[in-house]
Amino acid sequence: MIHPEKITYENFEDIFCLKVKQDQKGFAVSNLFSVAEAYVTIASGGYAFPFAVYSDKKPVGFIMIDRKHRNRGYGKEALRLALDFIKTWPCGKAEYCRISYEAENEIAKSCTELSASPRPARRTATKPWPC
Repeated sequence: MIHPEKITYENFEDIFCLKVKQDQKGFAVSNLFSVAEAYVTIASGGYAFPFAVYSDKKPVGFIMIDRKHRNRGYGKEALRLALDFIKTWPCGKAEYCRISYEAENEIAKSCTELSASPRPARRTATKPWPC
């Protein structure tokens, strides 16, 4: 069973070391960049909830599921958990939830199509940060 956990001083290095499979590298920035982006968002007065995805006591994902833990349904379950969290209205009432992914990312597309959302919003996400 997977569950979300906050990223803390105790687990951030484990989260930063998670890697996606080679075929998914073009679809996501690094976890380090994503956590930094969340920090800047929060520091600028915005909302961000950077949760890691855990299976029991082991981190298996953040933005995407680690390459060693794919094909176990974690991505779909993590999306369901994220949507359940959003339904608690942590930032106040919202009219919609936008799920973004690269149009070419068939794996992400299949996860969103199987989510609780009847018609997920799609758009091209920002390209990975050039490092």
